[in-house]
Amino acid sequence: MKPEVHIIGATGIVGQLLVHAVATAPDLQLGKLCGSDGRAGTRYGEAVVWRIPQELPAHVQEKTLHKMADIEGGIVLSALPSGIALTVETDLAQRGCTVISNAAAHRMDPLVPLLVPEINAGALDGLDRQKTAGKIITNPNCIVSILSLPLCPLLGVGTVTHINLVTLQALSGAGYPGVPSLDALGNVVPHIPEEAPKIQEELDKIFGNPLPTSIQVNRVPVLHGHMICLQIHYDAPVDLGDVTQKVQAWSAAHGNCLIFHTAPQRPQPLLDCHFDEMGVHVGPLALDPHRKVLSLTVLGHNLVRGAAGAALANLRAYLKTV
Repeated sequence: MKPEVHIIGATGIVGQLLVHAVATAPDLQLGKLCGSDGRAGTRYGEAVVWRIPQELPAHVQEKTLHKMADIEGGIVLSALPSGIALTVETDLAQRGCTVISNAAAHRMDPLVPLLVPEINAGALDGLDRQKTAGKIITNPNCIVSILSLPLCPLLGVGTVTHINLVTLQALSGAGYPGVPSLDALGNVVPHIPEEAPKIQEELDKIFGNPLPTSIQVNRVPVLHGHMICLQIHYDAPVDLGDVTQKVQAWSAAHGNCLIFHTAPQRPQPLLDCHFDEMGVHVGPLALDPHRKVLSLTVLGHNLVRGAAGAALANLRAYLKTV
C-alpha cells in the first residue's frame, strides 16, 4: 500500500513543488492539501496561483483544500512559513503525525533531526527521543542543503583550519513576492537578515562539531540557483588529484549527487539549474601555490535541492526506517 502524504503550505512555491512531486510519484499517494485555513473548502486549482514550470495535474486541481486541523495522522510534508510552523507542526506531531518540514522553526531543536540523508541519515535513530505521538524531521536552510554535500567529503581529505564561503543567493530564495524590484534589479544586496549565523549553526549541527567558518551572504539578481564561492584551508598540503578522486568516489557512493565541471566558466545558474534536477554542481577544484587552500564554486537549485527536493529526500529516508 502506498503511503499517503498530506501537504501543508500547499499553495506556496515550495508547496507547489511538493504537490507536483507527490502527485506524480508512483510510490506515493497524495493526501489532504492545506493552505491557509481561510481557503479551506475551495478547489486547489482555484486557490493556487501556479508558478512552477511543471503542469498542475487535472485531478489535483479538483482536490478540496482542508484546514490543518483536519489532518489526524500519517505523514505530513510542511512548506509553512516559519512564523506559524512552530505551533502547527508541534500540534500535528502531538496528534500523531510524522512531519517532514522545510521550515526553520524546529531545525535547532536538539531532539529534531536536521537531516541531509547523504551525510547524517543516522540522525533518524534518535527520533524516539521526541516525546510526542508523532515526530518532526527537518531539512536545512536551502543554501546549507546545497553547500553541505560537497563540503562533506572535503572535510575528510585533511585537517581543516578554516572555511571561507561567500554566497550568491537567488531572488526566489526570498519567497514570493520576495525582494522589492528596486532593490534587486541590476544590483547585489550584500546582506540577508539572520542568514550568516543560521548557516553556521546548521552546518555545525549537521556535521556534529563547530566548523571554523567565515561567511558572507549576498542576494543577487538571479531568479533561481544559489551559488557558493568556497575556500577550504588545510593545515598541510593536499594533493589535487587525490582530493578530486575522493570527492568523486563519495559522490558515486551517494547516488552521484555531485555534478562535476572542468570548464572554468561553469557552473552557471542559467545553464545548470533545472527544476527536474537534484544534483549539486561543483566547479573546477583548484589549489593555491602552497597546496593548502582549496577553492571551488558550488551551485544548486534553491527550490529543488535546497527546499522541496530536500524535504522529499528526507521523506524517502524516513520511509526506509519504518
